[in-house]
Amino acid sequence: MFKINCFKEKRCLMAYHFCENDKISLRPERVYGIWNTWWNDDFTIQDHPIYKIHKGQLMHNKKDSNKDDELLAECNQVFQKIYTFVADYAKNHSRAEAREAINKQRIRQLRTLKHVARKKGQTVVMIKNKVGSGRLAVYLLIGKDFKKTGDYDTLLHYLKNSKGSDNNDIS
Repeated sequence: MFKINCFKEKRCLMAYHFCENDKISLRPERVYGIWNTWWNDDFTIQDHPIYKIHKGQLMHNKKDSNKDDELLAECNQVFQKIYTFVADYAKNHSRAEAREAINKQRIRQLRTLKHVARKKGQTVVMIKNKVGSGRLAVYLLIGKDFKKTGDYDTLLHYLKNSKGSDNNDIS
């Protein structure tokens, strides 16, 4: 299955970028290009891009030897959800509303992280919250003998797979 980390936050950041910006044409190619610039590892396998966009649809790169049509179909579904959300949101909301949506999403993420961390005797704080081009929120997980920073999905994955508060991981 194809998954993009921090999907909801990323699509909100894209919508924020396109809100009230008449100089930027909102086409699938433009959305994909900016997405790939900000988060270039989302549509890649083994550190190389596997897709390009043509007429609003993701396609295999000619140079790609791993042409997985099922994965391409999943990627196209995800990209179409991204584009539809961004186009609708940018058309119907102001930049201030988009900023507020990003902040609300980050608060929901922080609440979820705190809930999971509390069960393991740890705590989480948000350390970077500035809204800007491709900037995801950064959280700090604090345990008895360690600290770990990361974005929402990275820390959530870490918390769900850690054994508890006996970790000695500092990063």
